[in-house]
Formats: sequence, C-alpha cells, structure tokens
Amino acid sequence: QGLIARGQENLESADLAFVARRFPAALLASLTYMGLTLLALAPVGVAWLIGGGSDDPLLPLLALLIGLLVCAAPLAWVSIAAAFIYPPILLDGHGGLSAQRLSFRLVRGHWALSAGLVSLTLLAYLGILGTLGVVPFVVTGALAVAFDSATALLRPGWLVFGQLLSTPLMALLLPLCAAGYSVCYEELRLRAAAPVSA
Repeated sequence: QGLIARGQENLESADLAFVARRFPAALLASLTYMGLTLLALAPVGVAWLIGGGSDDPLLPLLALLIGLLVCAAPLAWVSIAAAFIYPPILLDGHGGLSAQRLSFRLVRGHWALSAGLVSLTLLAYLGILGTLGVVPFVVTGALAVAFDSATALLRPGWLVFGQLLSTPLMALLLPLCAAGYSVCYEELRLRAAAPVSA
C-alpha cells in the first residue's frame, strides 16, 4: 500500500527474502514501541503497588483509577508518536531505532492530524465490522435456537462459531486500517522538512 501511495511498482517487496531482511529491524522497532507503551503505563503499576497493600477494598480501585488518569495523556501521545515505524523500515530502508526516531520527528507538530487520520480509518473499520459483523452472530444464534431451545444462547459455543464466520469479513476490512496508516505516513513524510530515506 505504501508503494501504491507513492505510485511505485516494486515486485521485490513481495519477495520473501525482502521480508526476511526487514524482519529484524521491524522486530526491534516493535519492541521499542512496546517498551515506550509500558513506560507510559508506569503510573498504573505504581498505583497498583501503592493501593495493593491496603486492607480497604476501595483503595486499590481508587489508586488504579488515578494511575489510569495520570497515564492517559502520555499513553495517547506515545501510541501515535511512536507508531509510524513500519513504513520507514519497509519502504525507506531504515533500521529499527532509526525508524522509531523518525516516527517521533515526523509526528512532532502534527500529532492531532496523525491521530485524526489513524482514528478515522479505525472507526470506519470498527463501524463497518460492527454493522455487518452482526450477521454471522444472528445466523449462529438462530441456528443454536433452532437446534436447541432459547437456552442454547446461554452457552458460549455459538459465539465461537459467530466469531469464526466473522473472520473473513475482518480480513477483507483490515486493509482499510493499513491504508489510513499508509496515507498518514505519506502525508507526514511530505510535510517533513528533511528527506526521510536512510
């Protein structure tokens, strides 16, 4: 999708050897993203430790709530600012740490735009999936009631089959999220003052 957004044709990127060469950098970038996310969640851990030693059952919940409120803004910022790590690795030949630094540099000053574009496509994905994805659950629920009674709906087995029937729809819609991510990266790349290739 990134190559399509750039108007380039490159069959090399579909090769398994190309993917294998890029995998270590993508893994390192993923681990740094996870580490930054855990760092942003540190107030929750501190709150859990503070509230966990209390005999009052409400104090751990209150401490956890405060921890969640404290970490909400840093977590929201990191989740977008550090997210654009895969296009630089796959399209521009960056290493894992270099891609992470580039993501922060590209998002600086454009966080609201980035969050809006990524969130808009994610909400469209979830909206379509939520609307059309109810059909497999209605079908499996109706079959469960037809073969058994309405009490079959109290057993979770039919839900598993509903989720399995929803999987092809999820697979069809997932490129929508990736497209929003790619478009946002290309927009940030065009707004960057300096070239971003490695």
